[in-house]
Order: sequence, then C-alpha cells, then structure tokens
Amino acid sequence: MNKTVLLFWWRSAGYELKDRDLGKIHKAASVGDLAKLKELLKQGKDINQTDKKLRTALHVACAVGCVDVVQFLIKSDAELNLLDGEGRTALMKAVQSQHEACVRILLENNPEADLADGDGNTALHFSANLPSVTVTQLLLMYGVDLNTSNQEGLTPLSLAVREGHREIVQLLLKEGADVNVFDCENRTPLMIAEAQGMTAMTQLLLKQNKKVSFSVDDDRPLAEEAYSSDDEPLAEEAHSSDDEPVAEEAHSSDDEPSQRSLSLQTTNPSQRKLTLQMTDPSQRSLTLQTTNPSQRSLSLQTTINSSQFKIN
Repeated sequence: MNKTVLLFWWRSAGYELKDRDLGKIHKAASVGDLAKLKELLKQGKDINQTDKKLRTALHVACAVGCVDVVQFLIKSDAELNLLDGEGRTALMKAVQSQHEACVRILLENNPEADLADGDGNTALHFSANLPSVTVTQLLLMYGVDLNTSNQEGLTPLSLAVREGHREIVQLLLKEGADVNVFDCENRTPLMIAEAQGMTAMTQLLLKQNKKVSFSVDDDRPLAEEAYSSDDEPLAEEAHSSDDEPVAEEAHSSDDEPSQRSLSLQTTNPSQRKLTLQMTDPSQRSLTLQTTNPSQRSLSLQTTINSSQFKIN
C-alpha cells in the first residue's frame, strides 16, 4: 500500500506529495535529507529528474521551505527555470509558500524571474495576491517586471487592488507600476477599486497619477469627477492652463447634438474639478471638445454595462 510521505497544502500554495508520484530524489528533498541527496547524486541520479507531475527536487524543496536543500541543489547545478505540471517554476513555488529565504537564494542565482505559468501569472502576481510584503520587496529589489498582465489582463497591481492589499499597492506604485493598464474586462486598477467601493484605495491611486480612469454602473445616474494629483480638496469645475474660462461640449456619436448634447462651462478659473452627469442611458459614446486648445483633454465613453471616464 502506498503511503503519504508528506502532505503540505497551505492555501493551495505547496504540493500534495505522495509516495507513488515521487522519485527517490524528490522524497529526499521533501524531508530535507541532504545525506541521501548527496548519495543519490554520487550514484548518478539526474538532479533535474522530474516526478509524475513534472516537479523537480528543487520545486519540492522550495515548496516545503528546505533552505539547506535548495542551496545544495543550486550549487549542484540544478536548473532554476524548469516548469512543473502547472507551468510553475521553483521561484513561483517559493513565493506561493512565502519561504523568503528560498526566494532570496533563488534570486541571488539569477533565475528568469518573469516567467509566467499557464494562467499568465508571474512570481510577482503570486506575491501581490497573497499578499507577502517582504517577498514582494525582494522581487522588486531584483527588478522584476511590474506590468506583466496575466490571461485575465490583470497586472500585479490590479490583483493587489482587487484583493484590497494596500501595502502591496503602495510598494508597486512607488516602483512605478502603471495605474492605467486595462484588464480583459476593460477595467483599470482605479476602476476596480471604485467599483468595489474601496475609498482609501481609490484615493491612493488618484494621488499617484493624474492620468486616471474609472467607471460607474449604468443603474444609477452617471456622475464622473476629474481630480488633480495633489490630493487637495477639489472644487467643482475645470479650468484652462491660461486661466481663461473654457467651454466643453459633449456630443453623441449619431451627430444629433441638439438631442443629446452636454455643455459644461467654468465660472472660476482657479477651480480644479469637473463634474459630468449623463441621464440618457441610450447614449453609447460621447466626445468632449474644448474651445481652448491649451486646456487639458478629456474623453468620456459609455457602453451598455458601464461608463468610463478618462483624464489625459
């Protein structure tokens, strides 16, 4: 009868290791048996041998956090970038399991840290989603790509925003993560935060960059606000750069401005916020035009399910 030599399953991060799936080298790695590993290598065992689920000894050691084994395997020229049956590297398994020491050792030996698994997730995606502040800091220290999108179009920043991981979001923004990347549902991180009612997260993203985008549902009147990036109390209108009152005009795409036009005009050039409201749900797209070419450009687009507002 096969017996389970180890069951390691933390938030679906590690592996379920069963005797029938493992080679001798994997068994030794799973329990931190360095003496056995050295003996097996002397006998000519392949250090990169994979088990029935395409896991190497390095994958296993990183998943269970056996630091000494990880160090030994790397010194013995184990391949760092091999993929297991889920398309994941040893670095991804160390990150998922939050074994910081293993992550550090791997990064010090120059793995391909931006490799993605079958779902398009990189090590930074996993770190941002957990979350793990210290592991995220390590990955950022070694220059991983901040803006890689997975198959859902989600960047690490988008994931951290969705999960409400404010400290991770702050780290990623500090390193220059793009706040205007759209996912496969045409949402930016700001749109995700606003849709989930995350007021503090929304403020954080708005403060980071004055080029922001967000949306609201069509089941209520559409009111969109343009903010400056200085996080100061904002007034209610828009102004031109030369402090002249300006007028904005929005027209529907069917060229019937008399039926579906929206006129906006500033009355105080020192004010820094523009509020837009649309009450006709049949409108599908709007173009905003300014009579002053020096003014900040704006665009408003509506769809059947959502309305998007973008400041450029």
